[in-house]
Amino acid sequence: MKRFLSAVLIALLVLAVLLSACQSGEEPSSAPSESASQPAVSEPASEPDAAESGGESSGASAAESIEESSEESIEESSEESVEESFEVSIEESSETVPEFDPAELFSVTAPDHTFDIHTPDQAAFLEGSLESIASLADGWHECSKPRAYPVDFTVNREAAPFELGEFNGCRALLDRDAGFTDPKIIQTYSVTDNGYRIEFTNLLLDATYHYKLQVQYGDTWYESAPYVFYTAAYAPRNLDIEGVSNVRDIGGRFIDDSHRIKQGMIFRGAAFEDAQYGTHITQRGIAAVREDLKIKTEIELRWISAGEISSREESLIGGDVNYYEYEFNYDTSQLLVGNYNSIAKCFVRFADETQYPIYYHCRIGTDRTGVLSYLLLGLLGVDKETILRDYLFSNFGYVGGNRSVSSIQQAYIDVIDSFEGETLKEKITWLLKNKCGLEDEQLERIENILIENV
Repeated sequence: MKRFLSAVLIALLVLAVLLSACQSGEEPSSAPSESASQPAVSEPASEPDAAESGGESSGASAAESIEESSEESIEESSEESVEESFEVSIEESSETVPEFDPAELFSVTAPDHTFDIHTPDQAAFLEGSLESIASLADGWHECSKPRAYPVDFTVNREAAPFELGEFNGCRALLDRDAGFTDPKIIQTYSVTDNGYRIEFTNLLLDATYHYKLQVQYGDTWYESAPYVFYTAAYAPRNLDIEGVSNVRDIGGRFIDDSHRIKQGMIFRGAAFEDAQYGTHITQRGIAAVREDLKIKTEIELRWISAGEISSREESLIGGDVNYYEYEFNYDTSQLLVGNYNSIAKCFVRFADETQYPIYYHCRIGTDRTGVLSYLLLGLLGVDKETILRDYLFSNFGYVGGNRSVSSIQQAYIDVIDSFEGETLKEKITWLLKNKCGLEDEQLERIENILIENV
């Protein structure tokens, strides 16, 4: 464009020179020469050579001057135009991208009270008599899992002052720390009639949780304000492990007003795989065991030498998990007295802090797992009624039929009650030392590992 305008100006200059020559009565030379392409100019009477040279120089100089002037003019015009355009662009940009708080996109509905992880039937049993279990669970249906904390939310796209783009998913950040220093990312969500739902499961008892929601449009994540909720302190802490029934934390129970069993240290439940009961832990279940429970040791209690299962070389949940096979006789009359040797091996592992967190199980996590849990909870100082309630809670799982206190009364309750000691703790301590060969130091280590001040 600059060159075109320069050419036009030069042409106008040439035309002006020609008109001037005509007006002075001179005609341009028609003879062909090197200067034919130059415009003809009037020459002074004296010093014709110098005048001719001067005329040519003057014309060229004028042309160059005009061309340079025109280019400078064009450049200045272009710069001014760009500057004006840039200023307009900034003004338009500031008008079309106002300040925006992404939290305004979210409308959240969630329980605003202390959240009990137990289902209504589970809660009714925990608050009722031991006998009430018969009317609430029968051991044939899977009802052992906890409630998840539900968060329902909608996203108001119109709250954004610009087009958000295509929806590409949502997730939540969950953390015990209000600063979200190490949040768990929950990426599983469901679509509801009015929006979306994210659920938090396998929560600790008597805990404070913080969460934030995130939704993705295009390549951008938009985040909600932080929210907080609290969980109730009522044990047991039952767990949701996909593909496995009857799983719960031994921890969370109060021993007295100032002491409690630590959560997240030792767990009881059914086997991760059992053909008779159709148990098979899923990949999602394995992820929960490894990431939520952080299991480091698995103790297998099934009777391998009697052909109940085949021996394994490693845990089903990973080769990096410690795996021990301490088989228990499953005959009811032998649940305690026929298993002293295996009980001793289990408690040796319980006394080793490097083994935690530990998961122990038999086939369905009720009878052999139950006697081991009775001994462990009793050693830690939990009262008998609370231990029996924990045993009966297994009826909420798929355990092959209803269990009652009478089914274990003769098998081991009466046997333990016959041992030396005034309290259940003293009687179980005597059993572990005199029938299983454990030392005082080992039993004290177990208490130190598993009991916390509150």
